[in-house]
Amino acid sequence: MVSASKAARQAKRAADGDAKPKKTATSKLSSKANSKNASKANSENGDAAEDLELNEEVAKLTTQEDKHGLSDRVTTGVLASLEQSRDVKIISASLVFHGKVLFNDSTLEINYGRRYGLLGENGCGKTTLLKAIDKREFPFPEHIDIYLLNMGAPKTELGALEWVVREAENELARLEKLAEDILEKDGPESPLLDDIYERQEDMDPSTFHTRASLILTGLGFNKTTIHKKTKDMSGGWRMRVALAKALFVKPALLLLDDPTAHLDLEACVWLEEYMKKWDRTLVLVSHSMDFLNGVCTNMIDMRQKKLLYYGGNYDTYHKTRTEQEVNQTKAYEKQQDEIKHIKKFIASAGTYANLVRQAKSRQKILDKMEADGLIEPVAVDRVFTFRFADVEKLPPPVLSLDNVTFSYSGEAKDNLYENLDFGVDMDSRTALVGPNGVGKSTLLNIFTGKLSPTSGVVSRHTHLKLGVYSQHSAEQLDLTKSALDFVRDKFHHISQDLQYWRQQLGRYGMTGEAQTSKMATLSDGQKSRIVFALLAIEGPNMLLLDEPTNGLDIPTIDSLADAINAFSGGVVVVSHDFRLLDKIAKDIMVCEFKTVRRWDGSIGEYKNHLPHLELSLVLNLAPTPPTANKGNYHLNIAAASLLSTDQPLLRMPYELSRRNFKNAQRVIEHSSSALTTSLSATTKAASKKAAPEATLESLDSMITKMQSLKRKLENLHEEESRIHRSAKARLQHLQDLYQVHSLVDVKYDEWSRTRLSRLLVDYLLREGYADSAACLAESKGITDLVDVDAFVACHRIERSLREKMSTTLALEWCKEHGKELKKAGSLLEFELRLQQYIELVRQGHEAGLSGMDGLETEGVSIGGGGGGGEAKLVEARAHAKKYLSPSGDFELTRRAAGMLAYRPWDEVEPYAVISLLAR
Repeated sequence: MVSASKAARQAKRAADGDAKPKKTATSKLSSKANSKNASKANSENGDAAEDLELNEEVAKLTTQEDKHGLSDRVTTGVLASLEQSRDVKIISASLVFHGKVLFNDSTLEINYGRRYGLLGENGCGKTTLLKAIDKREFPFPEHIDIYLLNMGAPKTELGALEWVVREAENELARLEKLAEDILEKDGPESPLLDDIYERQEDMDPSTFHTRASLILTGLGFNKTTIHKKTKDMSGGWRMRVALAKALFVKPALLLLDDPTAHLDLEACVWLEEYMKKWDRTLVLVSHSMDFLNGVCTNMIDMRQKKLLYYGGNYDTYHKTRTEQEVNQTKAYEKQQDEIKHIKKFIASAGTYANLVRQAKSRQKILDKMEADGLIEPVAVDRVFTFRFADVEKLPPPVLSLDNVTFSYSGEAKDNLYENLDFGVDMDSRTALVGPNGVGKSTLLNIFTGKLSPTSGVVSRHTHLKLGVYSQHSAEQLDLTKSALDFVRDKFHHISQDLQYWRQQLGRYGMTGEAQTSKMATLSDGQKSRIVFALLAIEGPNMLLLDEPTNGLDIPTIDSLADAINAFSGGVVVVSHDFRLLDKIAKDIMVCEFKTVRRWDGSIGEYKNHLPHLELSLVLNLAPTPPTANKGNYHLNIAAASLLSTDQPLLRMPYELSRRNFKNAQRVIEHSSSALTTSLSATTKAASKKAAPEATLESLDSMITKMQSLKRKLENLHEEESRIHRSAKARLQHLQDLYQVHSLVDVKYDEWSRTRLSRLLVDYLLREGYADSAACLAESKGITDLVDVDAFVACHRIERSLREKMSTTLALEWCKEHGKELKKAGSLLEFELRLQQYIELVRQGHEAGLSGMDGLETEGVSIGGGGGGGEAKLVEARAHAKKYLSPSGDFELTRRAAGMLAYRPWDEVEPYAVISLLAR
């Protein structure tokens, strides 16, 4: 009998047309199959939707945005500096992230031209601060353009070089639009225009490809990878492309978050040399002490929820901070002793009237001390210790390569390594170094077995357990989980006790909220600590570490070095951190020429062995060993790489001429525009009020000025065309060299003859035979390759200053016309100050001082000679310090040495002295 409820359900289904039909065997099978397929489809769709949802959640957490796309950061601050200043000072600044106060009631001060290193332990908020500055959540003036490098170039169809050049063109268009807006709003007298014109001038579209090639080459790209599409690059290489854009565009404020993380040793050295000359504002997060020492002029320490400022590089910061803490500790202990003594006296005063009065007096002293604020004890940084568990000793050979050859394609022509024979044992501390792209990470993958050799044998001990840390190890983390949940779930077979896993993570500096927060909100350094915790739990007896310091702060890197030294197993490490390698590496193995060889010196000696920027770019010879049938080295010279040093003896006059041309053209164009506007306004006014005679006279005067400006502009366009022809000829000259494949090629002989002709012309110019030099250049057909006019002009300026003009009178004129000179970008005053310096040195020399080597650029020591000459040389040094190098590092003096018509390395005084200062 059917129940009432069941009958009601059947009736409802019948009414809805869903009455259940009676199933046959066939229908049951069909239904089962359909159900299974539907279930599978729903499962796949559900998984895809779930993955998409998780990816979106991780992206939001990583970009520090909530579900509505709003920032998870809360900032406060008041701009205390002038709106139009390039120096920024923000008072009462605070930054809160996810309810955690990162700093409060601090001053955020960034001065133009300084290079700041941003310090702080992992998780203190360094990256969050950079993101807040980039998004202008602090009140930075709008005229200061900000660029934050925290992600790689997008995946596009463009090659690395094309993408960087396109971004530079976009930036130039932005600057032009900004200049137009300022001209329309504030007029041509706006001080903001000077900065924009300087940026436009420095960018110079005619050299986009050249300079972009130089930067990309320095960052490790070669003539093949420089044209590789960004969509086909790994994340690390796309990060290099983005770094190249940042260096090329040169924003007013550049923010770099661990820029060396994806670079090899050679690229790190190049970047360090490049950033030493960075003349705009830089805020840099880096955990490489060498890099911070080489680049930074100032340090900002995020500590105790404050921003603390120090002058100098990292070593200076460490010394200053140590001294401050020692002094603070002494003052604190002294004050505590005084408080203890006062309290003891008050407690022992009893009821004696005299003592009671003294006790009250002492109490007032104590109250005043507390009201004024007691000296705080030194806040000790949290220190934790990495530790890898002791492992059983394995007899050698533990891991060895026997006659191993490897190529990804399997073909001999593509071999990355050939006939490798070396091994690693339990006491090994081996560092793999070498140029980018030689296959250091590939070698680690051969060790692990992820890659199999094309030929040869990889032998591993049967009990060998490898622990691998790679640059992508953090990708194994489920960023939607907390570190505590992730570790417990991954090793559930070991323990489910939360307290146990808290202790394991705590050993690696993951404590408190860091254990329970979603890992997407953690810093890269904190994620790296979690990976090391996982590695230690697995208990390997040999560690293969590929860039293990990425994201780790300096104390953590020191702790890692100590742990590696204490580890009882073997270690192979690939790292760009010279300091880590110096601490741990016993064996330095250089990967190059398809083999691996031992470096006999220290890692410091290896760093010094790396080619300097200029040398590596000027002579980029591929150092392949001589082949059996050809006893020469093959050339691998990028033409673009040579342009910056092409014809170095004439480069500075040429650049000076081009710079003056650009400035003059801009002034004339703006004057013409202003005159046209005035002419239009005068015409309108004249039609209403002025007398016809006065109006005609005014119009005639303006028309005359317009015609004069037009002639000047036509001359400048002719000059521009000449400069363009010269640049084109120079590029073609370098392109001819690019086509040369070896030093015995007949094309190299032709190129060498042209080069020799240029050197002869240069020699004649240096000796003052300008007419002969011009005739020789014309007869050899290399007029466009040699900028005779620019050289002669610079030589004439120097000669007139040296022989005819009074520098005192000229400087007085410069002072009167300072505004016009500044607008035109003139270097006349600087050249006059340089001439004064030369005269002072000459006077000192003529007064009887014979030993010029005693002149020092930093101290006041003067060697040799008599009092009069000595006084003049002291005066010369003070003059150079004051007028030629305001920054104190003689950068302008080095520039002056390049601008002089004579060779700065000449033995003729006073140029030897200038050369000494330049060095």
